Amino acid sequence: MDEQKSQSLKEYRDHFASLAKKHSTDAVYSQAVGGEFSAVGQLELELLVSLGLRDGQSVVDVGCGSGRLAYQLSRNSKVAYIGCDVVPELLEYASSICNRNEWRFAYTDGSSIPADDASADFICFFSVFTHLTHEETFKYFLESRRVLKHGGLMVMSFLEFLVPSHWSQFRASVLNIRPDKHLNQFVSRDGIAAWANHSGLKLLKIYSGDDNYIPLRSEVHYDNGHKLTGFGTLGQSVAILKNVGSEPIADVIAEPLGTGNHSYIDSPPEGGEVSSKQCVVHGWIWFPMIQRDIERVLIAADGKLVGRSNALYERPDVTNVLSINSNERTGFSVNLDDLEVAVGGTVLLEVIIQLKSGLQCRTKTKRRVCVVA
Repeated sequence: MDEQKSQSLKEYRDHFASLAKKHSTDAVYSQAVGGEFSAVGQLELELLVSLGLRDGQSVVDVGCGSGRLAYQLSRNSKVAYIGCDVVPELLEYASSICNRNEWRFAYTDGSSIPADDASADFICFFSVFTHLTHEETFKYFLESRRVLKHGGLMVMSFLEFLVPSHWSQFRASVLNIRPDKHLNQFVSRDGIAAWANHSGLKLLKIYSGDDNYIPLRSEVHYDNGHKLTGFGTLGQSVAILKNVGSEPIADVIAEPLGTGNHSYIDSPPEGGEVSSKQCVVHGWIWFPMIQRDIERVLIAADGKLVGRSNALYERPDVTNVLSINSNERTGFSVNLDDLEVAVGGTVLLEVIIQLKSGLQCRTKTKRRVCVVA
Protein backbone atom coordinates (compact mmCIF):
# COMPACT_ATOMS: atom_id res chain seq x y z
CA MET A 1 0.00 0.00 0.00
CA ASP A 2 2.74 2.48 0.94
CA GLU A 3 4.59 1.68 -2.29
CA GLN A 4 1.38 2.28 -4.29
CA LYS A 5 0.81 5.60 -2.53
CA SER A 6 4.40 6.71 -3.11
CA GLN A 7 4.11 5.81 -6.79
CA SER A 8 0.85 7.78 -7.19
CA LEU A 9 2.37 10.83 -5.52
CA LYS A 10 5.50 10.62 -7.67
CA GLU A 11 3.47 10.29 -10.88
CA TYR A 12 1.42 13.40 -10.10
CA ARG A 13 4.41 15.49 -9.07
CA ASP A 14 6.34 14.37 -12.14
CA HIS A 15 3.31 15.29 -14.25
CA PHE A 16 3.33 18.82 -12.84
CA ALA A 17 7.08 19.17 -13.32
CA SER A 18 6.71 18.11 -16.95
CA LEU A 19 3.99 20.70 -17.55
CA ALA A 20 6.13 23.42 -15.96
CA LYS A 21 8.77 22.89 -18.64
CA LYS A 22 6.28 23.31 -21.50
CA HIS A 23 3.93 26.15 -20.54
CA SER A 24 3.83 29.69 -19.21
CA THR A 25 2.94 30.23 -15.55
CA ASP A 26 -0.85 30.59 -15.83
CA ALA A 27 -1.07 27.86 -18.45
CA VAL A 28 0.87 25.47 -16.21
CA TYR A 29 -1.56 25.91 -13.35
CA SER A 30 -4.54 25.48 -15.65
CA GLN A 31 -3.14 22.40 -17.40
CA ALA A 32 -2.16 20.89 -14.05
CA VAL A 33 -5.88 20.43 -13.33
CA GLY A 34 -6.84 19.44 -16.87
CA GLY A 35 -7.37 22.84 -18.51
CA GLU A 36 -10.50 25.01 -18.78
CA PHE A 37 -9.67 26.50 -15.39
CA SER A 38 -12.53 28.99 -15.26
CA ALA A 39 -15.26 26.94 -16.94
CA VAL A 40 -14.72 23.75 -14.95
CA GLY A 41 -14.41 25.69 -11.70
CA GLN A 42 -17.74 27.37 -12.40
CA LEU A 43 -19.38 24.02 -13.18
CA GLU A 44 -18.06 22.54 -9.93
CA LEU A 45 -19.45 25.48 -7.98
CA GLU A 46 -22.86 25.25 -9.70
CA LEU A 47 -22.99 21.53 -8.89
CA LEU A 48 -22.41 22.19 -5.18
CA VAL A 49 -25.00 24.97 -5.16
CA SER A 50 -27.53 22.62 -6.78
CA LEU A 51 -26.83 20.15 -3.97
CA GLY A 52 -27.62 22.75 -1.30
CA LEU A 53 -24.36 24.62 -0.63
CA ARG A 54 -25.08 27.93 1.07
CA ASP A 55 -23.21 30.71 2.87
CA GLY A 56 -21.95 29.79 6.32
CA GLN A 57 -21.25 26.15 5.45
CA SER A 58 -17.85 24.47 5.23
CA VAL A 59 -16.20 22.88 2.19
CA VAL A 60 -13.19 20.57 2.11
CA ASP A 61 -11.72 20.34 -1.40
CA VAL A 62 -9.45 17.29 -1.64
CA GLY A 63 -7.08 17.50 -4.59
CA CYS A 64 -7.84 21.20 -4.94
CA GLY A 65 -4.91 21.63 -7.33
CA SER A 66 -4.37 25.19 -8.45
CA GLY A 67 -7.73 26.31 -7.09
CA ARG A 68 -10.29 26.29 -9.87
CA LEU A 69 -13.16 25.56 -7.43
CA ALA A 70 -11.59 27.65 -4.68
CA TYR A 71 -11.33 30.67 -6.97
CA GLN A 72 -15.01 30.47 -7.88
CA LEU A 73 -15.98 30.05 -4.22
CA SER A 74 -13.84 33.04 -3.23
CA ARG A 75 -15.75 35.26 -5.67
CA ASN A 76 -19.26 33.94 -5.22
CA SER A 77 -19.84 32.63 -1.71
CA LYS A 78 -19.11 33.05 1.98
CA VAL A 79 -18.07 29.61 3.15
CA ALA A 80 -15.35 28.13 5.31
CA TYR A 81 -12.84 26.33 3.10
CA ILE A 82 -9.95 23.89 3.32
CA GLY A 83 -8.11 22.92 0.14
CA CYS A 84 -5.52 20.16 0.17
CA ASP A 85 -3.17 18.72 -2.43
CA VAL A 86 0.07 16.76 -2.81
CA VAL A 87 1.87 19.46 -4.83
CA PRO A 88 2.95 22.48 -2.72
CA GLU A 89 3.33 24.76 -5.77
CA LEU A 90 -0.33 24.26 -6.67
CA LEU A 91 -1.40 25.14 -3.14
CA GLU A 92 0.66 28.33 -3.18
CA TYR A 93 -0.89 29.40 -6.47
CA ALA A 94 -4.43 28.64 -5.29
CA SER A 95 -3.89 30.61 -2.11
CA SER A 96 -2.53 33.59 -4.02
CA ILE A 97 -5.44 33.89 -6.46
CA CYS A 98 -8.13 33.44 -3.81
CA ASN A 99 -6.75 36.03 -1.37
CA ARG A 100 -8.82 34.68 1.53
CA ASN A 101 -6.66 34.80 4.63
CA GLU A 102 -9.16 32.86 6.70
CA TRP A 103 -9.02 29.88 4.33
CA ARG A 104 -6.51 27.07 4.70
CA PHE A 105 -4.53 25.43 1.92
CA ALA A 106 -2.82 22.36 3.34
CA TYR A 107 -0.34 19.83 2.03
CA THR A 108 -1.45 16.21 2.37
CA ASP A 109 0.41 12.94 1.93
CA GLY A 110 -2.35 11.58 -0.27
CA SER A 111 -4.12 9.38 2.28
CA SER A 112 -5.57 11.69 4.92
CA ILE A 113 -7.75 14.78 5.09
CA PRO A 114 -6.34 17.62 7.24
CA ALA A 115 -9.64 18.48 8.92
CA ASP A 116 -11.29 17.82 12.28
CA ASP A 117 -13.89 15.14 12.93
CA ALA A 118 -17.47 16.10 11.95
CA SER A 119 -16.39 19.52 10.65
CA ALA A 120 -17.43 19.65 6.97
CA ASP A 121 -20.76 20.07 5.19
CA PHE A 122 -19.22 19.11 1.84
CA ILE A 123 -16.14 17.12 0.85
CA CYS A 124 -15.23 17.26 -2.84
CA PHE A 125 -13.08 14.93 -4.90
CA PHE A 126 -13.08 16.36 -8.41
CA SER A 127 -10.89 14.27 -10.74
CA VAL A 128 -9.05 12.77 -7.76
CA PHE A 129 -10.06 9.12 -7.75
CA THR A 130 -9.29 9.03 -11.47
CA HIS A 131 -5.61 9.07 -10.46
CA LEU A 132 -5.58 6.80 -7.40
CA THR A 133 -5.63 3.08 -6.78
CA HIS A 134 -8.87 1.61 -5.51
CA GLU A 135 -7.28 0.99 -2.12
CA GLU A 136 -6.31 4.66 -1.83
CA THR A 137 -9.81 5.70 -2.86
CA PHE A 138 -11.40 3.54 -0.16
CA LYS A 139 -9.16 5.09 2.48
CA TYR A 140 -10.51 8.49 1.44
CA PHE A 141 -14.07 7.16 1.83
CA LEU A 142 -13.20 6.28 5.43
CA GLU A 143 -11.64 9.71 5.98
CA SER A 144 -14.72 11.40 4.50
CA ARG A 145 -16.98 9.60 6.97
CA ARG A 146 -14.77 10.92 9.78
CA VAL A 147 -14.67 14.54 8.57
CA LEU A 148 -18.26 14.99 7.39
CA LYS A 149 -20.91 16.33 9.71
CA HIS A 150 -24.04 14.24 10.18
CA GLY A 151 -25.95 14.75 6.92
CA GLY A 152 -22.90 16.13 5.14
CA LEU A 153 -22.27 15.27 1.48
CA MET A 154 -19.31 13.72 -0.30
CA VAL A 155 -19.14 14.64 -4.00
CA MET A 156 -16.84 12.68 -6.30
CA SER A 157 -16.26 12.63 -10.04
CA PHE A 158 -15.05 9.49 -11.79
CA LEU A 159 -14.45 7.71 -15.09
CA GLU A 160 -16.50 4.62 -15.94
CA PHE A 161 -16.84 2.19 -18.83
CA LEU A 162 -20.62 2.67 -18.91
CA VAL A 163 -20.12 6.12 -20.49
CA PRO A 164 -19.05 5.85 -24.17
CA SER A 165 -17.23 9.20 -24.12
CA HIS A 166 -14.86 7.93 -21.41
CA TRP A 167 -13.55 5.17 -23.65
CA SER A 168 -11.21 7.56 -25.47
CA GLN A 169 -9.33 8.21 -22.22
CA PHE A 170 -8.93 4.51 -21.58
CA ARG A 171 -7.74 3.93 -25.14
CA ALA A 172 -5.23 6.77 -24.78
CA SER A 173 -3.84 5.06 -21.68
CA VAL A 174 -3.51 1.79 -23.57
CA LEU A 175 -1.60 3.49 -26.40
CA ASN A 176 0.62 5.51 -24.06
CA ILE A 177 3.69 3.34 -23.48
CA ARG A 178 5.67 5.93 -21.50
CA PRO A 179 6.77 4.43 -18.16
CA ASP A 180 5.99 7.71 -16.35
CA LYS A 181 2.47 8.12 -17.75
CA HIS A 182 -0.20 9.60 -15.49
CA LEU A 183 -2.66 7.00 -14.14
CA ASN A 184 -6.23 7.21 -15.47
CA GLN A 185 -8.23 4.96 -13.15
CA PHE A 186 -11.75 3.77 -13.99
CA VAL A 187 -14.25 3.11 -11.20
CA SER A 188 -17.36 0.93 -11.32
CA ARG A 189 -20.68 1.87 -9.77
CA ASP A 190 -20.81 -1.36 -7.79
CA GLY A 191 -17.36 -0.47 -6.43
CA ILE A 192 -18.64 2.89 -5.23
CA ALA A 193 -21.65 1.21 -3.63
CA ALA A 194 -19.40 -1.30 -1.86
CA TRP A 195 -17.00 1.38 -0.58
CA ALA A 196 -19.96 3.41 0.67
CA ASN A 197 -21.44 0.41 2.47
CA HIS A 198 -18.14 -0.47 4.12
CA SER A 199 -17.34 3.07 5.23
CA GLY A 200 -20.70 4.06 6.70
CA LEU A 201 -21.73 6.41 3.87
CA LYS A 202 -24.98 6.23 1.91
CA LEU A 203 -24.88 6.43 -1.88
CA LEU A 204 -27.63 8.86 -2.86
CA LYS A 205 -27.23 9.42 -6.59
CA ILE A 206 -24.98 8.86 -9.58
CA TYR A 207 -25.04 11.22 -12.56
CA SER A 208 -23.75 9.87 -15.85
CA GLY A 209 -20.94 11.84 -17.48
CA ASP A 210 -22.80 12.09 -20.78
CA ASP A 211 -25.87 13.72 -19.18
CA ASN A 212 -26.29 17.43 -18.46
CA TYR A 213 -26.88 17.18 -14.71
CA ILE A 214 -25.74 20.62 -13.47
CA PRO A 215 -28.33 23.44 -13.51
CA LEU A 216 -26.61 26.72 -14.44
CA ARG A 217 -27.51 30.11 -13.02
CA SER A 218 -25.39 31.92 -15.63
CA GLU A 219 -23.48 31.22 -18.83
CA VAL A 220 -20.29 29.18 -18.69
CA HIS A 221 -17.57 30.37 -21.10
CA TYR A 222 -14.92 27.99 -22.44
CA ASP A 223 -11.47 28.99 -23.66
CA ASN A 224 -12.43 28.25 -27.28
CA GLY A 225 -15.36 30.67 -27.14
CA HIS A 226 -18.06 28.03 -26.63
CA LYS A 227 -20.86 29.09 -24.29
CA LEU A 228 -22.95 26.77 -22.13
CA THR A 229 -26.41 27.72 -20.85
CA GLY A 230 -29.24 25.96 -19.05
CA PHE A 231 -27.53 22.76 -17.92
CA GLY A 232 -23.98 21.49 -18.04
CA THR A 233 -21.74 18.53 -17.26
CA LEU A 234 -18.21 18.00 -15.98
CA GLY A 235 -17.70 15.25 -18.54
CA GLN A 236 -16.88 12.79 -15.78
CA SER A 237 -19.67 10.99 -13.97
CA VAL A 238 -20.49 12.19 -10.44
CA ALA A 239 -21.56 10.29 -7.33
CA ILE A 240 -23.22 11.92 -4.32
CA LEU A 241 -22.85 10.24 -0.92
CA LYS A 242 -24.15 11.21 2.50
CA ASN A 243 -22.93 10.70 6.05
CA VAL A 244 -26.00 9.19 7.64
CA GLY A 245 -24.50 8.92 11.11
CA SER A 246 -25.57 5.99 13.25
CA GLU A 247 -26.92 3.75 10.51
CA PRO A 248 -25.85 0.09 10.65
CA ILE A 249 -22.07 -0.18 10.69
CA ALA A 250 -20.61 -2.23 7.85
CA ASP A 251 -18.25 -5.17 7.88
CA VAL A 252 -15.18 -3.27 6.72
CA ILE A 253 -12.95 -6.27 7.15
CA ALA A 254 -13.29 -9.37 9.28
CA GLU A 255 -11.15 -10.06 12.33
CA PRO A 256 -7.50 -9.41 11.35
CA LEU A 257 -5.34 -12.35 10.40
CA GLY A 258 -2.81 -13.68 12.85
CA THR A 259 -2.62 -16.03 15.81
CA GLY A 260 -3.11 -15.31 19.49
CA ASN A 261 -5.80 -12.66 19.02
CA HIS A 262 -7.81 -11.87 22.16
CA SER A 263 -10.58 -9.39 23.01
CA TYR A 264 -12.81 -9.31 26.07
CA ILE A 265 -15.50 -7.19 27.72
CA ASP A 266 -15.01 -7.00 31.50
CA SER A 267 -18.20 -5.06 32.14
CA PRO A 268 -21.12 -5.01 31.78
CA PRO A 269 -21.46 -8.79 32.25
CA GLU A 270 -23.41 -11.05 29.92
CA GLY A 271 -27.12 -10.54 30.66
CA GLY A 272 -26.31 -7.61 32.95
CA GLU A 273 -28.36 -4.45 33.24
CA VAL A 274 -27.27 -1.14 31.69
CA SER A 275 -28.83 2.32 31.72
CA SER A 276 -30.32 3.57 28.48
CA LYS A 277 -28.86 7.00 29.26
CA GLN A 278 -25.41 6.21 30.60
CA CYS A 279 -23.25 3.16 30.16
CA VAL A 280 -19.51 2.51 30.10
CA VAL A 281 -17.99 -0.59 28.52
CA HIS A 282 -14.65 -1.72 29.94
CA GLY A 283 -12.46 -4.37 28.39
CA TRP A 284 -9.18 -5.26 26.75
CA ILE A 285 -7.79 -6.39 23.40
CA TRP A 286 -4.59 -8.09 22.28
CA PHE A 287 -3.94 -8.49 18.54
CA PRO A 288 -0.17 -9.06 18.42
CA MET A 289 0.18 -8.56 14.65
CA ILE A 290 -1.44 -5.10 14.65
CA GLN A 291 -1.68 -4.00 18.31
CA ARG A 292 0.48 -0.91 17.83
CA ASP A 293 -1.51 0.10 14.76
CA ILE A 294 -4.77 0.22 16.75
CA GLU A 295 -6.02 3.78 17.28
CA ARG A 296 -9.15 3.15 19.33
CA VAL A 297 -11.96 0.75 20.14
CA LEU A 298 -15.52 1.26 18.92
CA ILE A 299 -18.67 -0.27 20.38
CA ALA A 300 -21.68 -1.08 18.21
CA ALA A 301 -25.13 -1.84 19.61
CA ASP A 302 -27.26 -4.02 17.35
CA GLY A 303 -25.08 -2.93 14.45
CA LYS A 304 -25.14 0.81 15.18
CA LEU A 305 -22.04 2.67 16.30
CA VAL A 306 -22.75 4.08 19.78
CA GLY A 307 -19.37 4.96 21.26
CA ARG A 308 -15.62 5.12 20.81
CA SER A 309 -12.70 5.02 23.21
CA ASN A 310 -9.76 7.32 23.58
CA ALA A 311 -6.30 5.77 23.32
CA LEU A 312 -5.72 2.33 24.79
CA TYR A 313 -4.16 2.22 28.26
CA GLU A 314 -1.95 -0.20 30.19
CA ARG A 315 -3.58 -3.15 31.96
CA PRO A 316 -0.92 -4.92 34.11
CA ASP A 317 -3.41 -7.66 35.00
CA VAL A 318 -3.86 -8.47 31.31
CA THR A 319 -0.21 -8.33 30.30
CA ASN A 320 0.66 -10.56 33.26
CA VAL A 321 -1.87 -13.24 32.27
CA LEU A 322 -0.80 -13.09 28.61
CA SER A 323 2.91 -13.05 29.54
CA ILE A 324 3.62 -10.06 27.30
CA ASN A 325 5.52 -6.82 27.84
CA SER A 326 3.98 -4.84 30.71
CA ASN A 327 4.19 -1.63 28.63
CA GLU A 328 1.77 -2.93 26.01
CA ARG A 329 -1.47 -0.94 25.96
CA THR A 330 -4.44 -3.30 25.94
CA GLY A 331 -7.23 -1.69 28.00
CA PHE A 332 -10.17 0.34 26.75
CA SER A 333 -13.15 2.22 28.19
CA VAL A 334 -16.01 3.37 25.99
CA ASN A 335 -18.81 5.72 27.05
CA LEU A 336 -21.96 4.85 25.12
CA ASP A 337 -24.39 7.41 23.74
CA ASP A 338 -28.12 6.97 24.26
CA LEU A 339 -29.08 3.40 23.46
CA GLU A 340 -32.06 3.44 21.12
CA VAL A 341 -33.67 0.44 22.79
CA ALA A 342 -36.92 0.33 24.72
CA VAL A 343 -36.53 -0.09 28.48
CA GLY A 344 -36.66 -3.79 29.29
CA GLY A 345 -35.33 -4.79 25.91
CA THR A 346 -31.94 -6.30 25.15
CA VAL A 347 -29.13 -5.08 22.95
CA LEU A 348 -26.08 -6.86 21.52
CA LEU A 349 -22.83 -4.97 22.16
CA GLU A 350 -19.96 -5.64 19.78
CA VAL A 351 -16.26 -4.70 19.95
CA ILE A 352 -14.74 -3.16 16.82
CA ILE A 353 -11.16 -1.97 16.49
CA GLN A 354 -10.16 1.04 14.41
CA LEU A 355 -6.65 1.18 12.98
CA LYS A 356 -4.60 4.34 12.53
CA SER A 357 -5.16 3.97 8.78
CA GLY A 358 -8.90 4.41 9.35
CA LEU A 359 -9.82 0.80 8.63
CA GLN A 360 -12.28 -0.77 11.05
CA CYS A 361 -12.15 -4.45 11.96
CA ARG A 362 -14.86 -6.49 13.60
CA THR A 363 -13.82 -8.78 16.44
CA LYS A 364 -15.62 -11.89 17.67
CA THR A 365 -16.35 -10.31 21.06
CA LYS A 366 -20.04 -9.65 21.73
CA ARG A 367 -22.11 -9.19 24.86
CA ARG A 368 -25.92 -9.11 25.19
CA VAL A 369 -27.24 -6.87 27.96
CA CYS A 370 -30.62 -5.73 29.27
CA VAL A 371 -31.52 -2.04 29.06
CA VAL A 372 -33.12 -0.38 32.10
CA ALA A 373 -34.21 3.21 32.76
